Amino acid sequence: MNATWISLPADRTLPEVQAGLTLVVTVLAALTIFIFVRTRWISATRRSAKGKDVKLSSFVCLNSLGEVLDAFIVLRTRVLSKRHLGILAQCIVVIFLSASSLLSGYVARYASRSGYEVSRQAVSGYLADRLSGGMSAANVEWNETYYRLDQAGFPLNQLLDFLPANDLNWKFDSTQWNNSWTMSCQSSGPASVALATTGYCGNSIVSEIPALAEFLSPNDYQVSAESWSGFEWNNRWRDIYLFSTAKAQSAFANSDGTNNSVSISIAAIHMRNVTKKSEPSSNTCQYGVTARSNSTLSKITCQLSRLKQVPDVNNTAFPDYPPEYQQTLSNALTSFYGARLAQESATKSPITIIQPNELIRFYQTYTVVKDVQYRQPVTRFINQADTVVQVSIIFLAIAAFFALIVLLGLLNYAALVIFQNKAFRHTPLTRLEWMIQSISATDKRHSVMIPTDSARVDASDKRAAFETAVYARNAMVGGAVRQRSSWRDSSASTAYMASPGLEYDKYVLGNVVSQGSQPTSPWVPYTGQGTGRTPLLGGEGYD
Repeated sequence: MNATWISLPADRTLPEVQAGLTLVVTVLAALTIFIFVRTRWISATRRSAKGKDVKLSSFVCLNSLGEVLDAFIVLRTRVLSKRHLGILAQCIVVIFLSASSLLSGYVARYASRSGYEVSRQAVSGYLADRLSGGMSAANVEWNETYYRLDQAGFPLNQLLDFLPANDLNWKFDSTQWNNSWTMSCQSSGPASVALATTGYCGNSIVSEIPALAEFLSPNDYQVSAESWSGFEWNNRWRDIYLFSTAKAQSAFANSDGTNNSVSISIAAIHMRNVTKKSEPSSNTCQYGVTARSNSTLSKITCQLSRLKQVPDVNNTAFPDYPPEYQQTLSNALTSFYGARLAQESATKSPITIIQPNELIRFYQTYTVVKDVQYRQPVTRFINQADTVVQVSIIFLAIAAFFALIVLLGLLNYAALVIFQNKAFRHTPLTRLEWMIQSISATDKRHSVMIPTDSARVDASDKRAAFETAVYARNAMVGGAVRQRSSWRDSSASTAYMASPGLEYDKYVLGNVVSQGSQPTSPWVPYTGQGTGRTPLLGGEGYD
């Protein structure tokens, strides 16, 4: 498990997990908005239940982006003022969490991934043996094994005595392997070298390309072999890859027919625009006279050593094969890399230059694939990586934080419902409840209908009324039953309704007192007679 990721059970799939995370983000965003915007309302309701006058703005609950927009339209820049910090906080939370909900799919995508969990398991595979000296073509198995060695993190300093099945995602752990052959390699290149072809056919590639003697050092080895592959165009070799391999080993030094050390050299040379010989006389004698030009050379030289204590000498890697099999290694390199060269050259694409480490990896691949040709299935306990779905710990921490907020908010909300139920039922919350409160505060039999055409107020009047109005506990009317009844008995109208029994000679709108005029809104009636009472929101229960 990575430090920032946690693995889920193996039976979970990535699409299922991402769908679940999308739902979690959406639900948490909705619940957090629900709780956050009601927290201030709960506080205001409790103060009101104690008989205190509470500012109307304390009851505002913004649940959606549309309501946030409405608040900005009414308050405009005053939403940034100190007295409206609560409303501003609601706006920010609603905008952020609504955006998170809309982008929940992307959040789920980057909060989860496919990973793997490594554990020691029984892994099937094949034992190496010393029965096969070489093989010239096995591209499919070479590709699979090469890729698997890379993915497993197998080091470049040893050969394999055991090859796990290529369809298993195994991982290398040095404590679980006891391979018999180690490798110590020196790399050079890729380097630019100047090479020319003479058109002369001798007994080696050096006779055709004399400058190679400086780089290949053929006299340092007992046996060498060359092979090449190229793409021809207009009687010229547009691109050529030439492979030269060499090996030195003593005669079988041990009574069991094995050697303790082997020296190898592998070189890959890329040449361009080489003249084709008109009448080639052999496989290696294919080049005409070509002027000196820049070519690219990569080379490795390795010293292989066998451990002295080997449990079973017959089931070990076989790099000390007889000299007559050396050509198969060169041919294998040509077969493995030739198709890619031909494709890139034919399409005039940049030629992929072979790196020295690739040559080491291919030598490991070639050796173990040839050594397991005679299948000896066995089971070894080594590390295997099983594909699992992983979820970001950071995401889980954030989700847990919001879940905790929701839980605490729900407990707070439940406490209000249970212990202060009357205040909860009587205090308006939603727009619908505020409309019902207005209707309930009005006796329709004596109501005064004020046409909206004559009672229009501009935005500044609305803001002034909103900012100075308060909601008093003793102004709350009726219960839920009465509110619903009042709603059913009401009808939509393009008029405001004002409660009878109030003194309409004085109405307070903000800090302005209008004498002898009808109220512009039933929400802020002034009922005191010079007592200096704060305007109340509601229509009943006035002193």
